[in-house]
Amino acid sequence: MAITVTGGSGYYTVQIYWSSSYADHSEWSFSGSFDSSGVMQYSGARKTDVHFTDESNHTDTLIYSDGTGRLSWANGVLVWADYKEDIANGMLFSRVLN
Repeated sequence: MAITVTGGSGYYTVQIYWSSSYADHSEWSFSGSFDSSGVMQYSGARKTDVHFTDESNHTDTLIYSDGTGRLSWANGVLVWADYKEDIANGMLFSRVLN
C-alpha cells in the first residue's frame, strides 16, 4: 500500500494504491484541504480497480465516484479513514524517503 499527496498552498490531491495480487490493485483518488488541526474531510473520491493482463496492458474498472472519508496528519503520520467501504479505518502511512 502506498499513498502520494501532491499540491500545496492549502489544496492537495491524494492517490492511494492498494495491491491485492501481482496483477491486481485498487486506486483511490480525492482532493481537499487540511484544516488547522491537520484533518482533510473529503467527498467525491473515486475508486478504480486495475487488472494487468500482461506487463503493458491493463483494464481499469471504475467502482465508485462518491467515496467519503478523512485523512489526518499528526506527528509525521497520515491516518486514512474510508467511510464508503470502511476498508481503511485507521490505516497509517509514514513518510519513506528514497
